[in-house]
Amino acid sequence: MMALFPRAYECNLLVSVSEPLEYLCGFGAAHRSEALEGALPEEQNSPRRAPYGLVAEQLNGTSFTVPRADNRRVWLYRVRPSLEHDELEPLAHPSLNLDYLAQPPTASQVGWTPRSLPEGEIDFVDGLTTRAGAGDPGDGRGLALHTFVASSDMAERAMLDADGDLMILPDSGILKLRTELGWLRVEPGELVVIPRGVEHLPVADEEVQVLLIEPKTTLNTGNVRSERTIEKLEWI
Repeated sequence: MMALFPRAYECNLLVSVSEPLEYLCGFGAAHRSEALEGALPEEQNSPRRAPYGLVAEQLNGTSFTVPRADNRRVWLYRVRPSLEHDELEPLAHPSLNLDYLAQPPTASQVGWTPRSLPEGEIDFVDGLTTRAGAGDPGDGRGLALHTFVASSDMAERAMLDADGDLMILPDSGILKLRTELGWLRVEPGELVVIPRGVEHLPVADEEVQVLLIEPKTTLNTGNVRSERTIEKLEWI
């Protein structure tokens, strides 16, 4: 799979000396990369026949009605279309739930003690535990807070959030994320945001504990509208 952004200046940022990982730098800039030389079309984003027989797909980060200059998108060139998959089935999960909807809201400060690592190998998805939340995901409003511990890589599966972006804050350990657009490395004191619809595969060489925040586009004044309500949410 290859990714295409509009052309931009070349700038590589070395993330770690002990474990070399180069980033394309420039906040809000546009970039392009390819896994195989010549995989990116040169004259148009979606040709009838893409190089290597790849399938062109666009992942939008903004509404198609915004001005072109404000549009945020990425062109992907995949081996197979994203819609080519088996029937999706619910995943039984003992600790990822909506139990917070049955609890009364609290204005008090809350916190959680570090979780002990269960016996055996546990990956990103199996290690998720819902801690708190506001709003029902069915309404597309609010957010959910999860923690997770992981001691092994995800084997032959990846994660995709179709509801909203994911903000991941490591509390201990170093987390590496293999995404459709490349590798990311995040450690305590840093955060990473995985955009909605981007498949990612967390990798943990050692025990990692993380706070995961999943937004649901809740208004700043909740269900009460007043002169303080911000109807148009600005993404950062």
